[in-house]
Amino acid sequence: MTTLLERPQQNRRVQARPARSRRGRSGRLAATLRVAALIVAAILPFGRVFVTGGWFMPLVLAGLLPVALSHLTRRLRIPWWAALGLQALAWLWYVALTLLPSTLWAGVVPTAATARLAAQATIIAAQRIAVLPAPVYPEVPLLLLAISGVWWVAVSIDILALRLDAPGKAIICATTIWVVPLAIVPSGDAPWLLAAPLLLASAAVMLARAQQDFVQWGPVATPGDQPQTRRTRPRQHVGALLSIGALVVGVVVAGVLPGFGDPPWYELRANSATTLTDNPIVQLRTNLVASDTGPVLRVRSSTPVYLRSTALDQYSGTEAWESSGIQPVPLDNGFVPGGRFTNRSATVRVDVVDLADGVLVPAPTGAVRFEGPRGVSPRYDPRTSTFTFGDDRLQTGQRYSVVASATQLDPDVAAAVDTPAAPRLTSLPDQVPPEVGELARSIVDDADANTPFLQALAIQNELRTWDYSLQPPAGHSGIAMRTFLEQRVGYCEQFAGTMAVMLRTLGIPSRVAVGFTPGTVDDDDPTLWTVTWANAHAWVEVKFGGDWIAFEPTPRSDGNVLVPSVNNIAPVRTIQTPASTAAGASAATSDEQFNIFDERQALQNRADQIAPGAGAVLGAGASEVSRRLTDPVVITTTALLLLTALLALVQLGRRSAGATTPAERVLAVRERVGRIGHGLGEPAPAWETDREYLSRLTRDSSHGAELASAVSAARYAPAVTDQVAIRAERAGAALTAELLDGRASWQRLIIRLRGDAAAGWRRVRTLLRSAPSAQRSSSSRRRRSWK
Repeated sequence: MTTLLERPQQNRRVQARPARSRRGRSGRLAATLRVAALIVAAILPFGRVFVTGGWFMPLVLAGLLPVALSHLTRRLRIPWWAALGLQALAWLWYVALTLLPSTLWAGVVPTAATARLAAQATIIAAQRIAVLPAPVYPEVPLLLLAISGVWWVAVSIDILALRLDAPGKAIICATTIWVVPLAIVPSGDAPWLLAAPLLLASAAVMLARAQQDFVQWGPVATPGDQPQTRRTRPRQHVGALLSIGALVVGVVVAGVLPGFGDPPWYELRANSATTLTDNPIVQLRTNLVASDTGPVLRVRSSTPVYLRSTALDQYSGTEAWESSGIQPVPLDNGFVPGGRFTNRSATVRVDVVDLADGVLVPAPTGAVRFEGPRGVSPRYDPRTSTFTFGDDRLQTGQRYSVVASATQLDPDVAAAVDTPAAPRLTSLPDQVPPEVGELARSIVDDADANTPFLQALAIQNELRTWDYSLQPPAGHSGIAMRTFLEQRVGYCEQFAGTMAVMLRTLGIPSRVAVGFTPGTVDDDDPTLWTVTWANAHAWVEVKFGGDWIAFEPTPRSDGNVLVPSVNNIAPVRTIQTPASTAAGASAATSDEQFNIFDERQALQNRADQIAPGAGAVLGAGASEVSRRLTDPVVITTTALLLLTALLALVQLGRRSAGATTPAERVLAVRERVGRIGHGLGEPAPAWETDREYLSRLTRDSSHGAELASAVSAARYAPAVTDQVAIRAERAGAALTAELLDGRASWQRLIIRLRGDAAAGWRRVRTLLRSAPSAQRSSSSRRRRSWK
C-alpha cells in the first residue's frame, strides 16, 4: 500500500524543481539586490533638488525598506494583497517615525493624528513647490512628498521586476523618478555622473532575466539527458562586459558629438517677458550654508554700499516672501528708467570673482546708469529694481560699473512725505497672526510716531534691541513669526520679513530686499571692498513718494550694516565693532570671522516655513530627520518590536495540539524534523513526498528511511501501533542529533529559532487564508437559510 503511494525514487533529484535549490534562492536574492541598486541609482539626482545632504539617508531608506519588505513577503509566500497592505503600514510607520514622531503612541505606533498631520503636510508641500524653486532646504513637508514618491515607486519597480517578470517596465519606472529632479534643476554636475549608475543598474536587472528564466524553467536538457547548467554564466559575463563597454563608449564619445552642451535652438521660455529665477530667499539660505569662505565680489567704492540682487514684494498665502515676477526691459544707452542724478552720485565698480551662472546682478540702490561687460546687454525691471544680463549669466572675471545716487530726502522731508497708496505693496493674507499688527501699533504708540517715516524708524530701532542667535526659531511664516515675536530671537531673514509685515499692517508700502552687505574693506585701500557668501543678507525697503528707503532691523553682531536714523536717512558708514587699540582691532577681526561662521551656522540650523497649526513638528529640517533615524532610542525600540514579533512566531510554531494517538505522535516528530530542516535552509517543497524530503535532508540515512516509513504509515495506514510511534520518536531524535552534530551551541539555537519562526508563520498564513473561505461559507449558509 505504502509503496504504491510513493513516487518512484530513480532520477529523484533531476525531477525536483530547481527553484527550491540553494542556487534558486541565491538567484532571487541577487535579483532583489539588483533592483535595490536600481532604486538607489534613481534617487541620486535628488541631490540637485535639496540644498544639504540631509536628504540622502531618509530617501535611500525609503527606497530600500520596501524592497526588503517585498523580498520577505515573497519568501514567506504572503498573498499580493496582504503584501500591499503591509507596504502601506510600513510606509505610514516610516513616515511617522522619521518626520512626525510626536504623533506616535508610545513612540512607535502611528495614530490618527499621524494621518491628519501627514495630509496637512502634503497640502503645504504642494503649496511650497509652487513658490519655492529648487534647490530648497530639506523640510519636513517636502521630504514627506519625496519619501512617499520614492517608497511607492520602489514598490512598483519591485513588483514589475520580480513579481510580474517585466524588468523593462521596471527600468522605465525607475527612469521616471530619475528624470524628475533633473527636470526641476537641469544644471549641475556632469550628467554622466548620475547617468552611469542608473545605466549599470539597469543592465544588471536585464541580465538577471536570464538567471530568472533558468531558475523558473530549469536547466537546458540535451538529448542525452545531461543538464547544461554552465552555459548561462558565460552569457551573463559577456552581457556584463558589453554593458560596461557601451557605457564607457557613450561617456567618451558623447562629449565629441556635434551639438553636445550647446544651447537649444529654440527655448520656449524666451517667449515670456518674465525672467524666471530661483527664489532669492532660497539662494540666501544656500549661500550662507556654503563652506566656501573665498571672495564672491570685489567692489570699488568710496563708501560702503549694499549690493541688492532683487526685492521680494509679495507676501503670499503660503506665508512666504516671494517675487511677483521680474519683467526686465533693455536699457537706453545704459540709463536706468526712473533714475535721477543728485549731488550725491558715485560710481561703483564690481568685479565678479565667484558668482558664476548668476541670473540676478547685484547693484547698489539708486542706480542711474549701468555699464555692463562687453558683449552683454543689461536689462532692468523698474518694479523690483532688479538688473539682469538678459539671456546671459554672470561669469567669473566680468566687470560692470553702476552710477548710483543717494536719495535727496532728508529726515524732515521724509517725515512730511506721505506714503503712496499702493494696495499691491500693503496687502497681506488672512493667515498673518494678529499679534504682529498689535505689536506694531504698540511700538509706534510708545514712540509717539505719527508719520510713516517715524513709524518705520520706531519699528527698526525696536527690532534692533532684540537678540541675534545661532539657534533661532524656524522660518518667517505665521507660527514661526509668532514665536519670533515672543522670544525676540532670530537673524536677518526673520528680522526683515517680520518688519515688512508689521509695516504693511500699518498701511505702509514695504518689501524685503535680498543681496549683500558692504563686506570687508582692504587695510591698504579704503575704496576696495571684498564681499563673501557670509555677507548675504536681507533688509527692508519702504517707499516714500517715489523713493525706496532702506531700513536695517537686523542687529548683526559683525557691524557690517548701514542703519538709517532720524538724522541720517542714507548713512555712509557701517556700525563697526569698537576697537581702540591694535590688540582690539585684532580681536575685532577675530570676532568678525566668528560672526561669519555664526551666520552660516544659524541658517544651517534653520528649518523654514512651519505650517499653520502644525507647530514645530513640520518645522524640523533634514538634520533633525537624520538624527531621528540614528537615535539610539528609536533603534532600540524598533529592535525590541522586531524581537517581540519573532519570539511570538517562534512560540506559535512550537505550539502543538497535543499528540495523543500513535499517528499524531509520528506526525509531530515529522514536523519537528521539518522545522530543523527549515532552520538549515532546506524547507520541504510542496511537490516532494515525505520519503523524498527526508532522504534528501538526511543524505539517505537509515534513520531517515525509518522515519519516512513511519510517517507514510501514519498518513495512509488504517491504524498505527505504539511501537511504530516509539521507533519514529527514536529515529527523529537521532536525525535531530545528526543534523545538528558539529555545530556550535549558538548555531543550534539560530537553527531552531529559524525553523520555529517559519512554522509559526505558516500557521499565520493558514489562518489568513482560511478566514475568507470561512466567511464565504458562512455567507452561503445564510443565503440557504433565507431560501
